[in-house]
Amino acid sequence: MKKSIVVSGGFRNFHLSMAAEELNHKGMLSTFICSAYPTRNISLILDFLRLSNNKKLNRFLSRKIIVDESSLNSLYFSELLNYGSVLFNWNEKLKNRFKKMTVHLYSKRCSSVIKSSICSSAKVYHYRAQFGGDSVQVAKNNGLIALCDHSIADPRVIDYLVNNDGELPKNIDEHSISILEEMMLLDIEQADAILVNSHFVKDTMVYQGYDADKIHVI
Repeated sequence: MKKSIVVSGGFRNFHLSMAAEELNHKGMLSTFICSAYPTRNISLILDFLRLSNNKKLNRFLSRKIIVDESSLNSLYFSELLNYGSVLFNWNEKLKNRFKKMTVHLYSKRCSSVIKSSICSSAKVYHYRAQFGGDSVQVAKNNGLIALCDHSIADPRVIDYLVNNDGELPKNIDEHSISILEEMMLLDIEQADAILVNSHFVKDTMVYQGYDADKIHVI
């Protein structure tokens, strides 16, 4: 399993960066696809300009992990564009459509990375729900196992859970979800296996009809 796993963490900081760091330590990381990342050169420039203590930039610098930078594919543009969604704060529907476009752009770039020679020996594509998109099918077409990382309850039951002290609905009904949540569900449905972080999350997904055998709790 040497250098056999591709990890895609999506926007901002997420626990998949720690997974990538550990896989790198074990010699199993093929490549880590992320959004904006504080490479050594960027960190040096911020230090030189004495900006590294700026609160927001410090949060950006905290994304740094112990990994060979030759294993990184940092997709800056899509995340920077995503910040532009604040221009649509006056219209939630337009804001979500804009965010969808930036996430779609990220997944397209992921597809290019997966098809490149750097991933030629990869066996597993470990991606974050909502940020897989087209890249999931590209990975599967290239013989990779698609492992979707999903860290919250099924979005179709979240509102009910919040309003009913954590109880699941008595009946499975159609629940309205956002464009971004639709993308999340599509990524889950495309997966060969799903990784979740609690039995509670798994229960909400099994309740919504997912195969329990495909869902692994860590």
